Amino acid sequence: MWNHVFYDVCNWMSWTYGTRIFKPPNTEVFALEFPTSHENGDGRKDPAATKVWDAETLLIPAYMARGVSLRVETLNPGQEDGEAFHPADFNHRDRYSVWYVKKELQIRFYVEGDWDRSADGVAAVMVYGNMLGEPLEIVDEESEDGKHKE
Repeated sequence: MWNHVFYDVCNWMSWTYGTRIFKPPNTEVFALEFPTSHENGDGRKDPAATKVWDAETLLIPAYMARGVSLRVETLNPGQEDGEAFHPADFNHRDRYSVWYVKKELQIRFYVEGDWDRSADGVAAVMVYGNMLGEPLEIVDEESEDGKHKE
């Protein structure tokens, strides 16, 4: 299913913005576990996962446990120790939003929300697909007699 979603989204993005295209089958998944402790020693929360993307990528949550939301922070290459940007969260209200992730962007995922604190195991599963194909080539439309339309 995700191959079809990513294929359609990528074709639109390539046509509109000139991004690379998605060539199915090309999806991967990773799980985010419920945190075992909610803060580290200095009062900051540890991320459930940190990913740096090797290619332009599409990303979406395929599963989120009841009450879970995922806070996302991003850092551009070379700014890994700087102030993180918080573009939005993945939550149950808009869980079918597909995100475009640029190459070499670092993303930190934090499990948050209102879930049963005794829960353990998988809090969320993320699906992603790398955009590895060349951008779509824009072709001029031609009329039936072979002449270009004006």
